[in-house]
Amino acid sequence: MGEWSGFFPSSGGDRKYKTAHIAAITDALFHSGVCQNDDLTLAPAGAMTAALGAGRALVNGYHYQNDSPLTLTFGYADGTLARIDAVMLRRDVNSRDIHAVVVPGTPAINPTAPACTRDADAYDLCLYHVRIPAGATAITASMITDRRADADLCGYVYCKFAGIGTSVMQAAVDEMISAVSSELNQLNAGTAVMTKAQYDPNGSGVDVTAQIYKCTKSGKVYALTGHGGFGRFKVPAAWASGDTWTVNGKSVPAYCGADVVDGDTIVAGRWVLFSYDGTQLNFSGGGGLSLGKLAQATAKPGQVLAGVPYYAGNKTLKKGTMPDRGQNQYGGSVEAGTDYIAICDLPEGYYHADNARNAPEARAKMTAFGTAGKAELMAGYTMTSKEGLRIGGTLILSGDADTSDVISGKSFYTTDPKTKKRGTLALSGSATAADVLAGKTFYNTDAKSKQGGQMADNGDWSATLTPGGSANVPAGKHSGNGSVTAKSIKTTEVWKQCNPGQNSFPFDGGTLVGVQYAGSPYTGDNILQGAGISGNSYWAQCASSASVRFILAYY
Repeated sequence: MGEWSGFFPSSGGDRKYKTAHIAAITDALFHSGVCQNDDLTLAPAGAMTAALGAGRALVNGYHYQNDSPLTLTFGYADGTLARIDAVMLRRDVNSRDIHAVVVPGTPAINPTAPACTRDADAYDLCLYHVRIPAGATAITASMITDRRADADLCGYVYCKFAGIGTSVMQAAVDEMISAVSSELNQLNAGTAVMTKAQYDPNGSGVDVTAQIYKCTKSGKVYALTGHGGFGRFKVPAAWASGDTWTVNGKSVPAYCGADVVDGDTIVAGRWVLFSYDGTQLNFSGGGGLSLGKLAQATAKPGQVLAGVPYYAGNKTLKKGTMPDRGQNQYGGSVEAGTDYIAICDLPEGYYHADNARNAPEARAKMTAFGTAGKAELMAGYTMTSKEGLRIGGTLILSGDADTSDVISGKSFYTTDPKTKKRGTLALSGSATAADVLAGKTFYNTDAKSKQGGQMADNGDWSATLTPGGSANVPAGKHSGNGSVTAKSIKTTEVWKQCNPGQNSFPFDGGTLVGVQYAGSPYTGDNILQGAGISGNSYWAQCASSASVRFILAYY
């Protein structure tokens, strides 16, 4: 399009400018990114939501501002796999605006975050990555990873020509003016330590003087903003394991001497000096034992050889008190055929070999030893005999009982002498002495208490019953071969001459149990008036003389 310039007043409409012209100029001057390092913070807001805080940003020269917390909703978590969602600040060419969006990731065993969209239709700044674990029901702070300082994904707004953001430049200027003012006051008061001619005689400027950097800490990140290869700052918050560093938005490693920087160097409220070569921070200090490191040494005097100096716990030099016992407690060495053997009980102290010829040992006279033979010692174990010989046991346990074979509460071993088992067998008999035959014994719930039966043995008990009679069966055992029988009822028919009045007739054919008078030609005339038995006789009541037929029942 050739030369272009602006913005100038229009004369008759000959100067017309588009918003793209303004954006192009802004984009040419400043890098896209978040305006301040505390702009657009993200915090959990309950359930699967998070709140994007107030702040501003530039995207391709276009300005974005959020003036109150903005609620962002994340999709439901996958049931088995994690995913990583991205919170993007998207400039949408078609909708002609910039807005915050949640771009969901794909659930996977090793999930990756969605890439920024940067094409003719949209341009994304990735503010945060949010890892959604499988089954998660709420967004927590530990899920959120800040990507605002990552220059490839987002970064901070700074001038493309100076390499520093305008906000950082302003802060540096403010601090510089404050420092110069303070120095002038000291010079005027006669208390200044040095003038520039003294501390920078060659005019090297920031390459040799300690510049004041601004330092803030957000989460696990210390963010330094400033310029110069040699600087200082006041530590805003205590160091913790896993903390990282950025300089003007760039992630860099930090060291103190030969070690990675730690809490011995970074102490809240202290001023620290460092050098910065564009790739790493190197803090002044190191080369000695810090209190933090000394605290990790826990040796006590009795654990250090007597007279040997050492440090542990603090910077006070200590000396050990552990005695040097030499090669062994009694001197000499164990030779074949002697009556000494090595033992394990040694007095506290330091033991060492004698010119590497003999190992440290303590020895004792062989006075009393076990008398067990190899058949009495478990297979797989060894012992020293009274002759000083080492023998191996051959005894093998071969028990085959199961826990259900052994009374509950009792313990036993089967094939492993180190594994004690406990029985589970529970006796549950409920018989009493009266339930068991006399002369027999039994157990019910106590395996150690034998009891005797009391039930009578009645054998082949039998009984014979008369008609209408009964017999009491005795308590006890019955063989099953006895029987109970009843006598049979017999009948006979007789004719008797019945005279007026009551007539009695004896019966000698058995035991009489019933009588019935049969029909006769007199019954209709009421001659026969009744009949019955009395003892072993029967009787009849007649109104007049008659021959009567009787049916008798007997046994």
